Amino acid sequence: MRKSLSGILTLILCLLPLLLWAGLPSPDSNEGIQTESEEDSIRAERYLSRAGEFMKSDYDSAIFWAQRARSLSSESDLLSLSAKSLMLEGNAWYFKGVHDSSLALYFRAAELYRSAGDEPGEAYSWNEIGVLYRKQGDMDKALEALEKALDLSAKSGDLEQMANAYNNISVIYTMKGEFEKAIQYVHNSSRIKKKLNDEIGLSYDYVNLGINFAELGQIDSSLYYLKKSLAIRKKNADRHGLAMAYANMGEVAAGDGQFEKAVAYLDTALDISRSIQYKDLTKHIYRTLSGLYEGEGMSDSALLYYKRYGELKDSIFNKARSEQLLELQTKYDTAEKDRLIAEKELAVKKRNIWLGLFGGGFFLLVVSLVYLGIYNRKKQEFLKKEAVLKEELARKEMQNRIKNERLRISRDLHDNIGAELTLITSALDSKAYETRDEREKEWLNDVSDYARQAMSDLRETIWAFKSDNMPVHELVARVRAFTGKISSMTGIEIETKDDVSEDIRLTPGQVINLYRISQEALQNAVKYANGKKICWEIKWESGQLCVAITDNGVGFDPEKIKKGYGLSHMCERMEELNGRCEIRSRVGEGTSIVATLPLAESTI
Repeated sequence: MRKSLSGILTLILCLLPLLLWAGLPSPDSNEGIQTESEEDSIRAERYLSRAGEFMKSDYDSAIFWAQRARSLSSESDLLSLSAKSLMLEGNAWYFKGVHDSSLALYFRAAELYRSAGDEPGEAYSWNEIGVLYRKQGDMDKALEALEKALDLSAKSGDLEQMANAYNNISVIYTMKGEFEKAIQYVHNSSRIKKKLNDEIGLSYDYVNLGINFAELGQIDSSLYYLKKSLAIRKKNADRHGLAMAYANMGEVAAGDGQFEKAVAYLDTALDISRSIQYKDLTKHIYRTLSGLYEGEGMSDSALLYYKRYGELKDSIFNKARSEQLLELQTKYDTAEKDRLIAEKELAVKKRNIWLGLFGGGFFLLVVSLVYLGIYNRKKQEFLKKEAVLKEELARKEMQNRIKNERLRISRDLHDNIGAELTLITSALDSKAYETRDEREKEWLNDVSDYARQAMSDLRETIWAFKSDNMPVHELVARVRAFTGKISSMTGIEIETKDDVSEDIRLTPGQVINLYRISQEALQNAVKYANGKKICWEIKWESGQLCVAITDNGVGFDPEKIKKGYGLSHMCERMEELNGRCEIRSRVGEGTSIVATLPLAESTI
């Protein structure tokens, strides 16, 4: 029964494009689409408008009207209109998942735009070419096409295409794992789109920001931008955008371990993508759901979605292959005709060949020798470049391995030790609730608090450990959160001062050590200083990063006070970083702890 239903569904899917095509209006129908008195350009624009309407629901119909517009504009030598028709048809094939056809149409459109001197149009076509190359995994070609689009749009002052190019380039860097660089390009795009009041464009930028922050482990920031994108797309009834937004939110929820939320988001995205026949996204969601269920040990559901993924992938591939075979057959027929013509011409010209054979042979010999010399030189240059590229690739691979290992360790710490600490805390709280012995309850609550503090310390370590380098303002933000918590609990005024450039970046070791020193110094000031105000300050001074914690408390004589573990550990932490930690205090004049860290110029 299941096979029968599957066969019927496959048949309906195969016949659907034909049924849609049969339902299209006849070119001679009286729908007001064309009249004999209309100019060709106006009629072509009408066809394009109709194609644009069908792009929201019926790609085959969109292709039909785009081809009619192209046919009419080609006959009338309307280059920009013809190019516009090619782009719209290419977009329809893209959403149907037939990328080869889409790419060929985009290249033809770029040529027509260039011939017409239409730089904004040419920039638009190169933007789409870059996106397709990215889809096919050719990042170098994608980046080359998108930089060409950025250059053309900058020359023509086309802000819309500049923003699109920035956004698309950011996706390349996201796929390369350069998430901070990707975020910079997205911000360039969003600044332009805000000037243009382009809400739809901003929604795509917010998606990219959400993806990159998720990759950096900043889940709250990721969901913030994804929800902003979702709100815009709901407002504008952008069904393609809605499908992608829900899919992205599902993947972020999955990465954060929120299985039920992830499935809910992905199911919503799947319903929308199937209703609009967005096959490429539908295929991606099937595969994502399969992996999600497999991770939860739900093998039946995982297998079901993987089968659906495979069936859709095969259907897209078979359709593209049929079109390629038809194109190859056409090329073969053309080549065969050319061959027959060439044979006839050869028979006519054969008598004259022998006259130039000797001279031609000598010329070929000279050319061959010159070519051989050039070839050998180019080969040597190529081998040198190849060696440099291999060395760079090996370095990048090593960096990626280190990064992946760091992420793996972070996940293990969170999933294993973090889960165990949570379990211990819950057990202690439960036991404290049940016991009637007040001393035992107090002891259990103390141990539970220690476990929670250990969990907090673990999360802070994971936060600093997950990234190769981190902007200094993230350390500042983390300290501000900590001082705010202390101030609200004790009533002591704690001031934070930030006088450093956002361009300064720190390694995981530098971040966690500076943060731990700040924690220890602030806690000591609260416990022992008996003051009313504490100041935490970070600044850049003479090639060094300085962190100072100052209070107006009772102070002490450093010569008479033996260093405890806290003060000793602060000094040891700075020595590990090749820095220093100074403790300045006088009785009655407060205390100042200054941690100084020399930084290399490359970190700024």
